[in-house]
Amino acid sequence: MGKKKRCMFFITKKINYFLFVMSVLCSISSCVPLHQYTLIEMPLLPVDSLNKNWQVTQSVTISPLKEKINDNITSTFITAWSVQDKQLTIVGLTATGQILMRLDYTNQELTEYYSPLIKRTIPGKEIMALLQLAHWPIVAIETTFKDTQWQVNALKNERDIYVDKQRAVNIINAPEGAPSGQNDAIIHNYINRYTLHIKTLTINNLP
Repeated sequence: MGKKKRCMFFITKKINYFLFVMSVLCSISSCVPLHQYTLIEMPLLPVDSLNKNWQVTQSVTISPLKEKINDNITSTFITAWSVQDKQLTIVGLTATGQILMRLDYTNQELTEYYSPLIKRTIPGKEIMALLQLAHWPIVAIETTFKDTQWQVNALKNERDIYVDKQRAVNIINAPEGAPSGQNDAIIHNYINRYTLHIKTLTINNLP
């Protein structure tokens, strides 16, 4: 094979490889997985749109969102949160009372603190958004979602949250068998593939 033919063969091979790579990338991008929305932050709702002052303690168990029922990879922590004077405060605690995180939200500003003991980042703002989506009135969610890519579809005790018409979150309030009633919830996060099982331990109205 002459020098010119070897050169043309090398160039053709490179072009074919480039076209192959581009075709793979195009085929992947055409699938549009829901995971592409991980960079779209869930909106926080106005604190005062809860229309009450609350102090709540809940047990939160987080587990991977998988089809296998016998998946026992879980982590449980305690959340103590309150709404008062237009401020939402959430404190995440271990079972022994050590502070894992503290979030303070005042509609205009969100401050976050995370313990150096945490090896992996807790999605604090996302957990705050999910708690709001589970407990705040539907009208507050609809008002916040207006003119955004987010939508809510509410049934009797179930809420589906959509982003660009794809279901992102499913919330079941007062799941069957929940002993503490309507303030318990199961939240499936299809964006980041995990489930929150929320059991309400105490709830008090504040002045």
